[in-house]
Amino acid sequence: MQRIGLDLGTCTVLVADAHKGVLLKEPAVIASDSTQADGYTVGERARRMLGRTPAHIHAMRPVCRGAVGAPAATRELLKRVLPRAVGWKWRFHPEVVAAVPTRATRFEREALKQAIAAAGAGAVSIVEKPIAAAFGAGLKVGQPHAALIVDIGAGTTEVAAVSPEIVVCDCISVGGDAFDTAIVFHLRTCHGLEIGQESAEQIKLTIGSAHPRHDTRRLEVHGRDRSSGLPHHVTVTGRQVRLALEEPLRRIATLIHTTLDRTPPALSADVLQGGLVLTGGGALLRGLDEYLGQEIGQTVILAEDPVGCVARGTLIARACRN
Repeated sequence: MQRIGLDLGTCTVLVADAHKGVLLKEPAVIASDSTQADGYTVGERARRMLGRTPAHIHAMRPVCRGAVGAPAATRELLKRVLPRAVGWKWRFHPEVVAAVPTRATRFEREALKQAIAAAGAGAVSIVEKPIAAAFGAGLKVGQPHAALIVDIGAGTTEVAAVSPEIVVCDCISVGGDAFDTAIVFHLRTCHGLEIGQESAEQIKLTIGSAHPRHDTRRLEVHGRDRSSGLPHHVTVTGRQVRLALEEPLRRIATLIHTTLDRTPPALSADVLQGGLVLTGGGALLRGLDEYLGQEIGQTVILAEDPVGCVARGTLIARACRN
């Protein structure tokens, strides 16, 4: 039976196979139109509807902090995304190997499995995200070697020592979305400018950084003046954005410290030698590896294609089980 890997996150859904790598990467957003019998739109088109729809159209992210928050919407999303990714081969009902957060409850895991099965999968397997991330990053995870994975998604950051199973794991509800929220708050309080999450994300992608080396970048930001309610614009610097991100970045650094403190001494030498490996979309923030390296005092490595690590790694982890 053919297998495909699935990483259904708060912000993005990725589908991969063992030969071609990532087959599909789409926003994990679904929009429903109450005036139509099968009025569902998913992916990028649905993402553009967030916060901009008339009353009869409802756009949402069905996954919250890495877990299924709206089972019915998740089923409809996967019914459209999985066949689109696999094409005609979907009619043969491949096995889907899905990644889940380590702390996902039994109910949350079952909700995801049911949603995948309803989409037409022939079988469903579950792999915990840090294990998938480690394999997807190309790490040689196995006794007696350990690796420390820092997976920064949109809704959560998960830090785990893997050898080859999860030895220690901690998670917080801080990720790429928290970066965006911090930028929104900074513009509101320091510049009196109201912007949306999408605009904040663009600021983050354009001039955002965790390291002072990018402080001189500048960007003109348009929004609504809080006092007058009229359209207004201000110029924001990279330094201002970096300072706005200090609080969520500090929480991630603290989480890593906590996990390292709980890592058994026998595995600490492996972590020290191999360094910390960053995966997930949030890991793409400029200078994050340098910032965390300074805060933690250890080597920090950004994985190749950090966004696709989990989706690809699910398949390797599943094969290793055999």
